[in-house]
Amino acid sequence: MLALVSLFLTVVAQNPAASAQDPVDQVEAGAWRILGPMPPNRGSERRNIQIAAKKMRAGVPWTEFRKSHTGPEGMQLPWIEPDVAAHLVAQDSADANPRERLLLDSGRLDLEELLPLLRANPDWGKGATAFLYRPFYATAAGSQPITVGGLGNISMWWNGKRILIDKQHRTFRPDAHGLQVEIHPGLNHLLVQVDAHALGWSFEMQSVRRIANPRIHRAIDLGVEYLIDRQAIDGSWPAYDGYVNGTSALAIYTLIKSGVSPRHESVLKGLAHLRKQRANRTYAVALELMAYQAGGDPQDLPRMRELTDDLLHWQMANGLWHYGTNTGSWPGDLSNAQYAALGLRAAAAAGIEIPQAAWRKLAKASLACTQAKTSHRPTTGGAAPAGFSYFTGGGNANASMTAAGIGTSAICSAHLDSITEATLIRRLDQSVAAGISWLGTHWTLGTGKPDPWNFYYLYGLERAGGLADVEKFGEHEWYWEGAAHIVGLQKETGGWNKEPQPISDCFALLFLRRATGKLAVTNVTRGNPPMVESDGNLRLRLSLRPPVALWIDSTTPGFEDIVRVVYWLKPPVGDWVRIEEFQERRFAIQPKLSMPGTWTIRADAVQAGDAMLSSGTLEFEQKDGASPKRLAYVDESEANRGPASRPKARVSSSLRHYSETFLADGDPNTAWYCDPEDEEPSCDIRFRRAPKASEVKVVLAPVAADEETRMPSIKLLEVRINDRPAELVTLSGDLKKKIAFAFERPINVSRVRLKVIALDGATLGKDASVGFAEVELF
Repeated sequence: MLALVSLFLTVVAQNPAASAQDPVDQVEAGAWRILGPMPPNRGSERRNIQIAAKKMRAGVPWTEFRKSHTGPEGMQLPWIEPDVAAHLVAQDSADANPRERLLLDSGRLDLEELLPLLRANPDWGKGATAFLYRPFYATAAGSQPITVGGLGNISMWWNGKRILIDKQHRTFRPDAHGLQVEIHPGLNHLLVQVDAHALGWSFEMQSVRRIANPRIHRAIDLGVEYLIDRQAIDGSWPAYDGYVNGTSALAIYTLIKSGVSPRHESVLKGLAHLRKQRANRTYAVALELMAYQAGGDPQDLPRMRELTDDLLHWQMANGLWHYGTNTGSWPGDLSNAQYAALGLRAAAAAGIEIPQAAWRKLAKASLACTQAKTSHRPTTGGAAPAGFSYFTGGGNANASMTAAGIGTSAICSAHLDSITEATLIRRLDQSVAAGISWLGTHWTLGTGKPDPWNFYYLYGLERAGGLADVEKFGEHEWYWEGAAHIVGLQKETGGWNKEPQPISDCFALLFLRRATGKLAVTNVTRGNPPMVESDGNLRLRLSLRPPVALWIDSTTPGFEDIVRVVYWLKPPVGDWVRIEEFQERRFAIQPKLSMPGTWTIRADAVQAGDAMLSSGTLEFEQKDGASPKRLAYVDESEANRGPASRPKARVSSSLRHYSETFLADGDPNTAWYCDPEDEEPSCDIRFRRAPKASEVKVVLAPVAADEETRMPSIKLLEVRINDRPAELVTLSGDLKKKIAFAFERPINVSRVRLKVIALDGATLGKDASVGFAEVELF
């Protein structure tokens, strides 16, 4: 009898039933047996195994794997039972958010690693074939949809039936082929044939089911942390192709929509950065409006009115928008228009009046981009499919523009006057229904790769589903399928793409969070516990979910006799602050904790007759708010004298394109990183004009976008200024804190040398890249 894995997997399948039978909910998987590499000239032996595969029967043992076959150079090739469990554990250790393997899941089987002969001689894998066999034991009959992917040419047999015939795979996409297997009670058989491909040799099978909520939550948390760590110390994120404020506004909007408090330091600094300059292109202006509206700060309302006026002024005669103020011969397009609609929607939510004429022109333009209804029948009844195109005139429809058209039409429908524009609203609603049908008929998750255009489409899909208030496009649950796809693409760093601008990362988070729809899938607490309680005879409770709230628990003995409460709050820096509350307000307060760090809180309650109750002391870590010193980082780079002092840097090594020229260029979004194998990372910056300075500041590098794993943090740094004695500085790991060296009086700074001495949780020279964004002189 075949050896069985010890863990009995039990799960309730969460996928929609794909046939009349119920999905199977209990299955026990046997050990994998693998035959290979079988040389390409052994066609007759391959055919014999294929013939034997047709004889597999549910409930009857299959004995073909007991035979040996001819391998490379005539050697005998037996079926082997490799340690697949260890192979998969190693994969999971490098995955930010591994998928739990249940039901028929195989995990990714890399044959070049699992076949011992290939480790001895990789050339034996060229053009070769491998067979993989696995038994499954089920407690009851059922039906299970699966997807298959890998690298190579794949065929599959299930209980003697060939269910996949010679499908070529050149990229790893487990969603490439959807199949259905009928599971019988007792023993079932799977046989897979994989012919090697020049790009690699692998196989994976996944059971189709909804992604588990905890994986989505973890992906959001990792992505939020990554997005914050990518922020430059001045509150910005790298701009995209001249779109002033665009990336930063998108990142701020994403953080808030992902559950980060509008009072978080990253958001406060980001908004302060936005206020320094003004966007001048349609995408960026719209995103800026969305960021300000999400931030909810009243001081931004005048700016929002100005930006709204810009958008309204830029609307073209045909109702669409172009890229900005300079139109040239560009006729406007639905892509720019969808973001203009989102910006106007945010302005309207902030109380800014948008003229009905603007919505009317946009509505008609959106309809003009609608493709004529096709002869395709919708997958689940309903409206005849009709997609949207990039330009007016109803040209070729595509998925991203159809998602854009659905969202734009839905926004217009919601903002037009329901009485005077009833006919136009009806036409818009019909176009939305036709677009939904089109997406169901032409369902896709885009390219399947982590490229920016794919994430642009996926975020459009989320907006279409949210604004149209639908859970399915055709037979497809768009959120659950898209979420599984996006989580599967996430890197160990928490990001998704290698571009300097975290645009793809924002789009991924906005999808996972369902930012446009009514439903939010998780609450992000940024590491804070949701509730803490004091000891003592006065029971003080503190809720750390924003907005922070503080109150006396009514179970406190003698609560009914309390007439007033005095709260005492001590900020991370400064003296105790006294706040008094009375019974008519139930003693609850929502203190504005303006500074991040460790806060201390206690309370005294006075009862009738002047009896006193006192709480214990609570200490907690406040994540929100920003100290004046750190908010000053937003503007102080303008006073940095380093870039104008003819800096010249020499470094011990560099990682790819992260050059030493970035060390004193005045841009905190650029950085130098050392080579991962550098055992003594160091940099030497000479300022040939030697300006007078009262202070030298070192800015740590933000997380690099194109790394697959998170970089370690610097623990110990040696700093030498001019010919002064070297100073050893112990760092906290906080990327958002500058390392400052102040002088008693101004000196001429001609040279700054930095040497990394030790890392936190890593070893120098052992795949550990670290660096600096800026060396500043003030």
